[in-house]
Parts: sequence; C-alpha cells; structure tokens
Amino acid sequence: MEQLQEFGRNRTPEKALEMIRDNDKLLKREISELRKRQDMLHSYAALIKKGRRTKPGEIALRMLPPLPIHNAPLEQAGGELATYKHLRECIMQLPNNGSPLGYVYSDFHSLLERPARPVQLVSFDPKGAGLRPAGEYLVGTAACSDEVPAVLARRMLAYALQNGLEICGPVWSVYLHDAVSAAKQEQYLTQLSAMVNHIKEGK
Repeated sequence: MEQLQEFGRNRTPEKALEMIRDNDKLLKREISELRKRQDMLHSYAALIKKGRRTKPGEIALRMLPPLPIHNAPLEQAGGELATYKHLRECIMQLPNNGSPLGYVYSDFHSLLERPARPVQLVSFDPKGAGLRPAGEYLVGTAACSDEVPAVLARRMLAYALQNGLEICGPVWSVYLHDAVSAAKQEQYLTQLSAMVNHIKEGK
C-alpha cells in the first residue's frame, strides 16, 4: 500500500514501467512455484496409477525410460531410516519438498545386509537434475504389510539366478502408494528396480 500511495503521488511513465517490471518478476516467481506444485501432483498421479495396475508380489523384467530425480545424501537426514515417518521428514530437505519419494541402495548386497541404511534419498521429480538411466530392469513390487524390502530383494535375486540374469548397479526404491494415497501404512506399495544384464551361456 505504501508503494502504491507513493506511486500515486509521484507517478511518471518511468516509475510506472519500473512498477510493472517488479510485478512481472513477482508473477513469474509465483507461476514457477505453481508449475512445480503441478509437476509434483502429476508425478504422484503417475505412481498411483502404476500402483493400481501392479499386483503385489509381482517380479518382472521391464524396459524403463530415463527418470528425472532430485537426490540428497542420507547424511543430511541423520543416517538412519528406521520408519516411514522419518523418511518423510528427510525428504523435506530435497529441492522439491514433498515430491513422490524413495531411496537408493548401492547394490543388492547392501540392501540385504543393511535394509535401514540406503545411501541416498530421492525425490521423483520431472524437473530433477539427476537421472535414473533408461535400460532393462528387474522390477519387484510388494505391499508393505507383506514384505520388507530385504525380503523382496531376496526373491528378486532368486528370480535373477533362475533366469540367467546378472543384477548390476544400484537398487532403486519408490513408493507407488504412500501416505498421499493410502490411510494405513500396510496399504503402502513399494517397488524395487535394478538394471540387469543377460548372462551368456558358458560364461
């Protein structure tokens, strides 16, 4: 109001242009923030829809497209992911707060040995600066009431051995259904994915 009153008393074309430029900058910032929120909603909707099409307990080979992410070192969150609530608190440190979330283990061995110690938090965000690469992945899904990630990982390893697959690289975890879409934690749906190579016969 003070700015408007000052402008009203001493208005000139130059001051009018300056005020318009200032307001234009403000509107651009607000529009950018609204687009980020819209991207977050679209990310959530895509994961929820995927969860509705996926059967808990399912393990399959899939070609996955590149997936933009934001990431943050686990040390920012104190180092231990004992509960989903704690993960929720951790994710607030990521650049796009509140986006669909998950975490990364360096490999399947790390997941089996220390399921509560992923190496990185991730926020699945269409504008993310990081990237989960495209490729052929072994993908497993489990309801949180049925299996912890380590149990699902063991089943996925057995599947890989039976089908001549070599699991390589990090293990990505994402909640297809989480507190946004389900009232109870036992209704949450977790998906693990890891890139694979086909082992040649005689190797």
